[in-house]
Amino acid sequence: MEGKLYSNNIIKGIRVGLIAFLICFFVVAVISGIINYGFMEEINRILNGSLSQEPKPTISSMLLIISIMLNVSVFNNGGVLENGRNMHLGLLIFIALPVIAFIIADRNSNKSKHFNLGDMIEYFVSSVTYSIILFVFSYIARGELLGLEIDFTNSMNLVMTIVILMCVQVFIGLNYNKNFISGVDKTRFILRVLLGIGCVGGGIGMLVLGYRYLGSIVITIIGTIIVLPNIAVYIMFTFMGASIEFGDQLQTLMSQFGVDMSFTVLPLPIRVIMIILFFGLVMFSVWQLKKENYIKTIAYFGLSFSTISFVFAYSTRMNIGFVKNLLDVQFGINYMFSFFMPLGIIFLAGILVGLIRYLKKELKN
Repeated sequence: MEGKLYSNNIIKGIRVGLIAFLICFFVVAVISGIINYGFMEEINRILNGSLSQEPKPTISSMLLIISIMLNVSVFNNGGVLENGRNMHLGLLIFIALPVIAFIIADRNSNKSKHFNLGDMIEYFVSSVTYSIILFVFSYIARGELLGLEIDFTNSMNLVMTIVILMCVQVFIGLNYNKNFISGVDKTRFILRVLLGIGCVGGGIGMLVLGYRYLGSIVITIIGTIIVLPNIAVYIMFTFMGASIEFGDQLQTLMSQFGVDMSFTVLPLPIRVIMIILFFGLVMFSVWQLKKENYIKTIAYFGLSFSTISFVFAYSTRMNIGFVKNLLDVQFGINYMFSFFMPLGIIFLAGILVGLIRYLKKELKN
């Protein structure tokens, strides 16, 4: 009976992955057609300068744009840049496409409050199905576009697409208030608090700074909408003690143009206060955990939060190479820090709460 149930989850996972991919492909195909036949010349001038050869719109270039957009929506690396690194466009706004696609493809399961092994199997199978189809399409649509060799077909992208799409579906479940394993619900609580603060604080900051440097309220609002998810994540990492790592060229150029980068490296007292608040939030969450299976629950809490933090760091790293052959644009959060720092803080809080409970018990006795 259980085997039949899991086989149904596998079949459903394949269906969900296929439907989600088709939804993404259709939306991206429409956008790609508009870009290919309406904006390619302008994009080429921005990236390569006005003296570069103007591209001609073709079916091949449209397939390449579709491949880029589908892979960028799951933050895949593709194409070796002039700086020797792989192109990575880490704008979280792009993840909205697969999120909406999976919400539509699996809307009945999303409404269910339970979460069990069958649901996890379904998430995994749908992620693998989507990833394999994307990998095959990316292999077919390889080629050169605007002087960049486009190739997203590597094992790292295949694995990370599965991981990211798994996180997407878990994130959808978290926001539908599914009853996850004890400890994971605390991950949901902290993410909501930190990202909520990040959205409010980041939105206000972007509107003020954007209008100051751009002078146009319309462009400022559009820019804020595009980058606000990233800013919210960067603020979340600031609470953990992390800073955005900028490439040397980008930091030097911004300084020459009078753009203040110091807002990403706040004064030490403020950073200390933010770290203390984060640790207090973790302590509060750990204190609410039940005593039964305490160590296992702490492990679920720490690993789930740290994994999502790592995925956020991976998804928000930016590397687009040399713009107009001059400026090497790359920045992001350190991957090792994003995983091990929150993991260490949660385990430390778990040890402290365990000691406090032990001391209280001894004092009562």
